[in-house]
Amino acid sequence: MEQDSQVPPQFHGQAFACMGLGDNTLNDNLPPLQPKPENGRSHIRPATGLGALDALSLELLTMILGELDLYTFFNFGSVNRRAADVVDQVPVYKDITKHALCALRGILSINTERWITCRTLYEKLFLAECEVCGDFAGYLYLITCKRVCFICLSRDISYLPLTPQQAWSQFGLSSAIVDTLPWMRVVPGIYSPHEVKIVEPTTLVDYKSCLDKCLALYGSFDAMRKHMSDMETRELPGVKAGELESEPSIPQPLQAGPIKRSGRFSPRRCVAITRMPWLNQDSKQLEWGFYCLGVV
Repeated sequence: MEQDSQVPPQFHGQAFACMGLGDNTLNDNLPPLQPKPENGRSHIRPATGLGALDALSLELLTMILGELDLYTFFNFGSVNRRAADVVDQVPVYKDITKHALCALRGILSINTERWITCRTLYEKLFLAECEVCGDFAGYLYLITCKRVCFICLSRDISYLPLTPQQAWSQFGLSSAIVDTLPWMRVVPGIYSPHEVKIVEPTTLVDYKSCLDKCLALYGSFDAMRKHMSDMETRELPGVKAGELESEPSIPQPLQAGPIKRSGRFSPRRCVAITRMPWLNQDSKQLEWGFYCLGVV
């Protein structure tokens, strides 16, 4: 999709539409969009209906479908021709395919459609601000569908997804727990401004979800580390129960650690990111944002 907006005339010579370096995010690694074949489906009357759902008006049915997660939404559309016709008429889905098709393709390609509803993706079209700092955000983080600006994308640890092994070593989360959190499958390709090549389709899990789950399970990082230490102790041969016990510690209150600014330009920061414009409701125009010369 071409960037519709240009630098406003009053900023010509002081700003530019794109940064000089390629960010190499997910949208740069998706296959070319193929034209949708004309199969004449719209000219064929469906032979079967939707069962009990046919009692609902089309307006009410499309409203309900718009609240479903994308995985369930597309599964419903694959039931029969009538279901597919109804899905195509969902207003929020029509706007998504018109203005945020790259984001939708990205979500489906990395398998995060279970964690994102049609309505949530639609609403991000009309959100211009970064959900971390409030600056203009031209990117969308596709594991949990968050608007993010380039600076926060490259610095905030919340946008550095973890491998399952890192989820265990940093937060004490087993693979069974990780499987219940928002995760993604990496699309092989070239990522980050450093042009790092990823060959294997590895699995990554959302950092913030790991943090929240850790605090919900253990109450604090100190309690989590003690739990992991106890587990490692039990696995050591020749160690009797109670040998390595220390003085009882005072329970720590629920707390999060400081936000770390690490892994800038790591390819893991780019595998779940796509560019997505802001849809200006007043002008009905797509805005991609621009950069002032001072950032060079």
